Amino acid sequence: MLNRQDFFRTYWNYYLMLEKRFSTTLDYVDLSESNYQTFSNEYASLILTIGSELDNFFKEYCNINRDHGNMKEYIRYLQQTDPNIKDEIIHTKERYIDICPFSTINESQQLSWWYAYTSIKHNRTESFQKASLENCLNILAALYLLENNMLLKIAKETNELDIPNYPSILFYTNKQTKYTSMSEVVFKEIQTYQ
Repeated sequence: MLNRQDFFRTYWNYYLMLEKRFSTTLDYVDLSESNYQTFSNEYASLILTIGSELDNFFKEYCNINRDHGNMKEYIRYLQQTDPNIKDEIIHTKERYIDICPFSTINESQQLSWWYAYTSIKHNRTESFQKASLENCLNILAALYLLENNMLLKIAKETNELDIPNYPSILFYTNKQTKYTSMSEVVFKEIQTYQ
């Protein structure tokens, strides 16, 4: 199991970089359901990069200690260890869009954003329209959700903070955490020493 420091250095900081890159696209395409089908080279690039990171993170999350894993294995692991993930909702800040990236996990075991990733990866010419705002948002939300779940696992095992040092600028969940923000942690630390 990762410790908190390794998690941030290896995964969370990279996630924040991907999120920041995605956020720059919102200067040109508003985050709105009416724009979900907008597709572009930047979304293709982001989906490929996020999908690759998600595949890498899944191996850590699922304790797969080899170079190759696949989505069927990841889904099987999630169904056994975290069956409620299909109901977990990610909220966007300021835009009031709710995303449930694993909602279809029990029905078809086909996650549309993962299908978009593999389609773009293997046949970009035929699948370019899958490089959409909706697929990009959903694959990023899936990575966010898994990384938050990992942080909660780490905190539970190590009795450390259960919130990131630097929060997401795009998403939040309603999961129960011990602290709500780093400023609250700092304030409590200051009170302790007074």
